[in-house]
Amino acid sequence: AFGGRSVSVRKWSDFSEVYDSGAGLEQLYDTLPENERVVFNADVGDSSVTPASRFDVLSETTGPTPSAIVSGEIDGNLVMVAANGPVGGLYAFDVDRTVASDPTVSYDSFTRRGQAGLPWNTLHQN
Repeated sequence: AFGGRSVSVRKWSDFSEVYDSGAGLEQLYDTLPENERVVFNADVGDSSVTPASRFDVLSETTGPTPSAIVSGEIDGNLVMVAANGPVGGLYAFDVDRTVASDPTVSYDSFTRRGQAGLPWNTLHQN
């Protein structure tokens, strides 16, 4: 599930929740390099301003707003990637299915393209 402040993984058989990132998407920003942290919950607003100038605008209303999610296998390992629409970031998760019970989901990394100091309307031109 996606679209609010977190991503969830549900069991196919009964739709019970196996994992929810909770506030984790927001909390992980503390672990990122400064050039990534400056876009925390930023909002486009005006395409001529920089993401850093819109820092934390969305925290009270929508938060990180994961807007797309995909899963697949890489070298036999199941991974899940959630996209953060407003910021243009990707959150990567490992999904461990080695045990017979429910899978274990763990956060792996965050990445985004573009420079936080450029206006929104030019971020992805380079």
